[in-house]
Amino acid sequence: NASVILPISKYLENVVRKNIPGKKVVLFPADGRDPSEWNQISGMSLKHPCVGLVQGLNIWGKTRELNTLQDVMRKLPNVTFYLAGDGIYRDKIIPKLKKFENFVWMGNLEYPNEVKKFFSSIDVYLLLSGLEGLGQSVIESMLMKKPVIASNIGGIPEIVIDGETGFLVNLGDSNQIVHLINDLLSKPDLVKKITTKAEENVKMNYSWESIAKKFLEILEKTYKESN
Repeated sequence: NASVILPISKYLENVVRKNIPGKKVVLFPADGRDPSEWNQISGMSLKHPCVGLVQGLNIWGKTRELNTLQDVMRKLPNVTFYLAGDGIYRDKIIPKLKKFENFVWMGNLEYPNEVKKFFSSIDVYLLLSGLEGLGQSVIESMLMKKPVIASNIGGIPEIVIDGETGFLVNLGDSNQIVHLINDLLSKPDLVKKITTKAEENVKMNYSWESIAKKFLEILEKTYKESN
């Protein structure tokens, strides 16, 4: 009996319209952050060059894409990959990844401080997921000025504008991921260009201030239409 449904991404908007026809649907990217709270924090010692991943392991549709990481690590033996996150599917994925000497599993990190330290310490952020409504960790990594490589699925392309605010990769394409990691590790000018644009985009569209204004506009318009 909702007056309006507010999906957080265009991807989910299409899902809602398909499964609940006839309802008023308004896009509302409500996965916000306070940019002033996401600053660099020292205190985590990692081996460089390194790539960081932050994701839960509770949904197999998301977790299974981490299998691609095996081939990536095999092709980049001199890069260390750190995975932060835990969940019910850990035993289906972590043992496979632990076979590689350049892999470190960190388990769950305390949120948000330890996560901020982690983002502050990595060189590149990688999100390998088979299912995403939007992508919270992408927003956070962009605020922390880290270059992002992410799976081209779900709502991720709405945050990661390929070649502008980050890079999108096709599911299972390890060669594409390896190429992008090498590029980002060797081209500081590219990193600066990408991270600057990404931070600006997130601050403009995913800050709580902008989200609150958007929410108020939706409420006022919905109220007027129903009276």
